[in-house]
Amino acid sequence: MSDRLFLVKVLGLSAVPRVLTACLTLISFSVMVRALGAPAYGVLVYLGAVIGILESFVDFGVSSAAGKGIAEARVKRSQTLRVEVAEWARLQGMVAVVGFVPFLGIAYVAVRANGRIEIHTLLILVVALSAWITIAANLIRACLRSCLAFKALAVLDTAESVARSASWLLVAWFAPTTMGLAVAGLVVTGVPCAVGSLMLRRVLRRSYANPDCPNAAGVRQPAGPPYRMMLKESLSFLGLRVSTRMFQALPIVVIGRMFGADIVGIIGSFGKIAEQMGFPFAVIGNALAVRAEEVRSRGEAAVVALWDAALRFVVSSGVLAGGVFLAAGLLARILTPESPIASTVFAILSLSVITSAVSSVVAPMSDYVGALRQRVVMITVFTIGQLPVIWIGGKLFGQVGAVVAYVVAVLLMNGGYLSIAKRAFLGRSPYVCRSEIWYLTGLSATALVVSLCVRRLMGEGILPLVRHVDVSLLQLLVFGSVIVAGVGLSQRMRAMFFSWSFFDFSGER
Repeated sequence: MSDRLFLVKVLGLSAVPRVLTACLTLISFSVMVRALGAPAYGVLVYLGAVIGILESFVDFGVSSAAGKGIAEARVKRSQTLRVEVAEWARLQGMVAVVGFVPFLGIAYVAVRANGRIEIHTLLILVVALSAWITIAANLIRACLRSCLAFKALAVLDTAESVARSASWLLVAWFAPTTMGLAVAGLVVTGVPCAVGSLMLRRVLRRSYANPDCPNAAGVRQPAGPPYRMMLKESLSFLGLRVSTRMFQALPIVVIGRMFGADIVGIIGSFGKIAEQMGFPFAVIGNALAVRAEEVRSRGEAAVVALWDAALRFVVSSGVLAGGVFLAAGLLARILTPESPIASTVFAILSLSVITSAVSSVVAPMSDYVGALRQRVVMITVFTIGQLPVIWIGGKLFGQVGAVVAYVVAVLLMNGGYLSIAKRAFLGRSPYVCRSEIWYLTGLSATALVVSLCVRRLMGEGILPLVRHVDVSLLQLLVFGSVIVAGVGLSQRMRAMFFSWSFFDFSGER
């Protein structure tokens, strides 16, 4: 299968169900957040941030290490694939069970240490149980992804998304409380575990029954990797997992302790919307990660083509970020109409769409080719460094200052991701970014400036025929029209962004 067809197939398997479930998610999430209100939702976001850090230790990095190990087994020793999946699952179960009681105890103490946001003990228990059960779902997803079972992943994601959307609607209609949402989340957590287990067994059974596979029935399977090696690999990914979770969660904790649950709810609401928008980049990043070692083995030309594709995806996220920036006011009116600061916060956080794309597309590839340790060190440094910056920003400029400081830290860290990944793939060899990438970057900036001028023209009465049209919708229309026209006028841009070549990561420059 060609590299282009590989990505098209991966996205195609997810596209139709994901578009439908994304629409359902956006509607149900908006209804739920409006019913709860930003402060009530913020309590759950804050609690999830604290427990999410601790959950990383209970996971112990096994799910991420399993993804790498199984991907390697699929390519180099397919006859041990089924055995290795079982061994990784056994290891994950052991560390999760051993860490369960300490996890609950430390979570209770950590959450109770907060003095500004009141959280009941039962709520802590429910959210902690949800996080603990999610460990199994993470391992199942990693196994399916490394087995290239993207059709099964699409079924799993669709089932989970539909169940979660239904639970949000039930919460909004019958139990619009923080506890109601937490209980619904606990119930939904079992869906990916149940569906994913069935899908993984089906995938492995098909591989095991294949007469062309050296792991066919009747042949004794070789032993899997030793636990010592598996634990060592897991420890490496544990550092990445903990540092990443801390980088993501500690700003929420600091901001929550400084300003309360309202601003945390606003940030969490935007994060959920951004998660839906960033799904294609997550799918692409996971697909490229499991193929990264294969691509690097083909030589520098293949690596350069891979980088061309990765940056093509990242710069495309800039177009999406521009649209989110223009729609910030509209999103705020839909999600948190009672919060006057929400539109400003959403506009600032629109940059996180780009950083999310970098984290999803570029960072995982580098982890699979030996850059894991460098990324862990960098994330740790940024995790420590961002906290005083956020605190100072909050003290000097209030809630907006804290959010700006957080976004700046994320931007700088993702610049570090790009640098680490470049060295991992190309070493000291130079990389020259394609002109089409610069063209789309400049075009996006131009379209954004032109769209912002629309508000000024409407305010001065220069555009009287459209003064009754929502300004955010008009700006989005202008922004999209400029982008489409700018790309359509260039044959090279059309060939790169409006054709199947967009997904190619093996072609010539």
